[in-house]
Amino acid sequence: TGDDSERQRVRDFWRAYREATRLRLAGDFEPAYELYKQALVLNESHEDALYYLGNVAIELERWSEAEQAWQKLVTENPASSRGHAQLGDLYLCRPENPMFSLPKATASFRESLRLNREETAPVQRLAEVFLLSGDVDSAAVYFEAVIASNPGSAEARFMRAFIDWRRGDEQSAMLLMREAPSSASESGGEEFSGEGDTRAGAGPMLAPTAGCPLFEPFGQDLPARRGDRDAVVTDFQEFAKRIEIATR
Repeated sequence: TGDDSERQRVRDFWRAYREATRLRLAGDFEPAYELYKQALVLNESHEDALYYLGNVAIELERWSEAEQAWQKLVTENPASSRGHAQLGDLYLCRPENPMFSLPKATASFRESLRLNREETAPVQRLAEVFLLSGDVDSAAVYFEAVIASNPGSAEARFMRAFIDWRRGDEQSAMLLMREAPSSASESGGEEFSGEGDTRAGAGPMLAPTAGCPLFEPFGQDLPARRGDRDAVVTDFQEFAKRIEIATR
């Protein structure tokens, strides 16, 4: 009957989705990708399946497939902050990706921030876009906003200090680095999350949000290096080279 067929479709969807999730969390991305696609044949508008299909596509460097998944997600749910944020990361975080586009990244992060003002991730990403675009004044303002809400944000602090160093104010740059909390508990906060509008109760299905390779590993070892002027300057110099290469 029609009811039996629908129940079987639902069972098949969840079987494929759960197995895809198990494989994704295990780092087995190719079969996870295929199973998310199978799940979406059975339920083409399932938001979590679309979100994670895009994430797995990124791991496999299938840029256009990732874009298609997240574009469908924000079409199905225009209020999906995480969908817009992932599109922003796609356009920003990997200059080798032919879809690298600072204007598109800006638009995506602005929409993500408009939809979810509580997230610091879009603020940080917008600051990074401004930095790459050469608008260091706007970048500084946005990095300061991230630091104000999350003093333990090592990447934001590193990049804000980099701006001062680039401006020739090494003293201010080093002070920012030295003032960095040595731990999240000391700062009273944690690094930002990019999960955005992920539904409550879905915790076991989630994996840590991928970072932005363009900016790694700068700032990650900040507490250990904050008192070492030579090491910090070396990092600033390497970061400047990274930005130059990315924006050629």
